[in-house]
Amino acid sequence: MNRPVLRRRQRSARAGLIASLLVALLFGSAPVAVATVPKLAAPMVARAPNPTVTHVVRTGDTLTALAVRYQTSVTALQRLNKLGSRTVITVGRRLVVPLPENWAHVPERLRAHPDRLALVPVFDRWATRNAIPTDLLKATTYLESGWNNAKVSSTGAVGIGQLMPATAAFIERDLIGVDLDPRRADDNIRMSARYLRFLLRGAEGDVSLALMRYYQGIGSLGRNGAYPQTRQYARDVIALRRQFRKPAAD
Repeated sequence: MNRPVLRRRQRSARAGLIASLLVALLFGSAPVAVATVPKLAAPMVARAPNPTVTHVVRTGDTLTALAVRYQTSVTALQRLNKLGSRTVITVGRRLVVPLPENWAHVPERLRAHPDRLALVPVFDRWATRNAIPTDLLKATTYLESGWNNAKVSSTGAVGIGQLMPATAAFIERDLIGVDLDPRRADDNIRMSARYLRFLLRGAEGDVSLALMRYYQGIGSLGRNGAYPQTRQYARDVIALRRQFRKPAAD
């Protein structure tokens, strides 16, 4: 190929390339260099510390005994209270005590009773086995007795769930079929959970109706309708349920 022809072809190719670039720039199809933005790491969300209670040291208290009672460790007690390994705690001293995570979602007043808080796993177990909400079982029994199994009402209702003797006998004989003692905390919680399950099924899932029957009695409610205090009881339990629920994660 002679040089004049080659030059013409080169000029033509350059002109075509320039034209293509102009079209691309005009109509927005030209490749554009984009700066790469580095991804930012997700912000770390600080975990809220478990709540604490104040324990006033009494005669006979030791760090080891308190650690067992509150389901914590001697090291945690020493760290929170800035105690040395050889520090002797004295009667009247106020100690900050961390609560286990499963004790956190309860009313403030209940935190002063570690013996009652230790029953949380028992409530969870029997609520789960009876397929009823754990917060409903906890709230109902808390309103009944404050989870005080030694409580006996003037009408003879017994224990954590404040079960009347006839009701306890019915639950034991007809609903569970096992010999139980409502004066024992574990048995009382088990019986209360089974009775709530029975009432919820009878009320076709109507929580308010089930609670009114729990409080006033099935027969009395059917004959007389709900007394004002019965309706208030149901409202109070439903309101209390929120205090036994773990807050939803954001």
